[in-house]
Amino acid sequence: MNFIMQFGRVAIAAVTWSCLSLQLLPAQTGPLAERSEPIGISSGNHDNATPIEGVVWSQFVMLPFGTPWLRLHYSAANLDKGSYLRITSVLDAQTMLQHHEHVQQWNLSSCYFNGGGVLVELVAGPNTVGNFVDISHAMVGDPSLAASPDTICGSTDDRAPSTDARAGRIDPIGCTGWIINPAGSGANKVHLSAGHCNGTGQVLQFDVPASAANCALVFPPPAKQFAIDTASSQFVNGGIGNDYWVFRCFANSTTGLTTFQEQGSAFTLAAALPSIGLTTRVTGFGLDGTNTNGAAGANASCTCTAANGTGTRNQTQQSTTGPFSSVTGDRIDYQVDTCGGNSGSPVINNATGQAIGIHTNGGCSTTAGSTNSGTSILKGTLQAAIIAVTPGVVS
Repeated sequence: MNFIMQFGRVAIAAVTWSCLSLQLLPAQTGPLAERSEPIGISSGNHDNATPIEGVVWSQFVMLPFGTPWLRLHYSAANLDKGSYLRITSVLDAQTMLQHHEHVQQWNLSSCYFNGGGVLVELVAGPNTVGNFVDISHAMVGDPSLAASPDTICGSTDDRAPSTDARAGRIDPIGCTGWIINPAGSGANKVHLSAGHCNGTGQVLQFDVPASAANCALVFPPPAKQFAIDTASSQFVNGGIGNDYWVFRCFANSTTGLTTFQEQGSAFTLAAALPSIGLTTRVTGFGLDGTNTNGAAGANASCTCTAANGTGTRNQTQQSTTGPFSSVTGDRIDYQVDTCGGNSGSPVINNATGQAIGIHTNGGCSTTAGSTNSGTSILKGTLQAAIIAVTPGVVS
C-alpha cells in the first residue's frame, strides 16, 4: 500500500507509516520445508487370541531415495488394550511406541523420523480384537522449498551454536518453545512460545542435531520429541506485546517421561525487567544458511539455500546477545540477532539467566537503532495464563 498516495500529504503519510510499522514487523516462524507423499497402506483387522503380545502385521514404508525425513499420518487406527504401534527408522534404528491414547495425543500421526524409510509393526496385546492402522500419507522433508529472509541486527550474524537443555524446536510451524518452572508445577512443567506459533499437531523437540549441508532438518530420537497438548493451552496472537502461548506437553509415548524429566532443567521467570542498555540473550532455532560465526551479509544469513552446501546450522539451536533497548507497555525491544524460526524464543537477562520475555517479531536491520521485539514476561494476562495452565495450581 502506498501511504503517500492514499493520504495525499507527505507529512501525514510519514506519521501514519511510523505508527503502523510497529504493528507490521514480521512474525518470525520458519515453517518446515515439506511436502505430502501418499502412502495408502492399511493393515486390516487383527486379533490376538493368545495370552502374550505379538506382532500381527508389519510393513516397510519406503519413500524415494534422498528423502531427508518423514512423519507418518493415519486416517484411522484402533489399538485394543495393551496393543501398540512400533515404528523404527531404517536409517538410524530409532524407535517410537504408540498405544491408542498416544495416537490420539499425536493427532493421528507419528513423530519425525530421519531418512526415507520406516518399519511399522502392529503389536497386538493379549486377548485383543480389531487392531488396525490405516496410513494415509507422510509429510516429508523437501529442502528445495526456500524460506524467505528475516532480520539480523547490523552487518554480521552473531549467532553461535548453543546447547541450552531448556529450549526446543517446534515443528511443523517452525518456532521455538521452552520449559519454565512455575511454583507448584512438579515434574509436569509448562512451556512458553509465541501465540502465533499455536496450532494442532505441533511437536516440541530437544537436543536437535545439526542439519544436513543442503539445509534439510535432522530430528532427535523419538525420546526427545513431545506432542503438544493444545486442548489445555492458552494463547493470544494480538500483535507485539500481546503474543504468547502457554502449553503443556504429553509425556513421551516411548519413555513415559515429561519434558522436564527428560531435560532436567527449566527457566526461572524474572520478577523485573533489566535496565535499558543491559545485555540480553535470545536462544532459539532460527533459519541459517551459513556455517560460520560472524557471517557477513546481514539478513542474507536468514535464508538457507540447498545448493550452497552450508546449511548445517539451519534451524538448530543458536544463541547470541545484545543490548536491551526499550519497554513500551508489555512490549520489549532489543538488538539481538534472530531469524525466521526464532518466534517463541526466550529473551533472557544475560546477567541472571532469568527469562524476561518471549521473542515474537523481527525488525532489526543494518539501520542504526532498529530492534527485534517481544512480549514482556510481566504481562498480567500471560502470568494468569501460566497459573491456569500449570497442573495442580488453582488460580
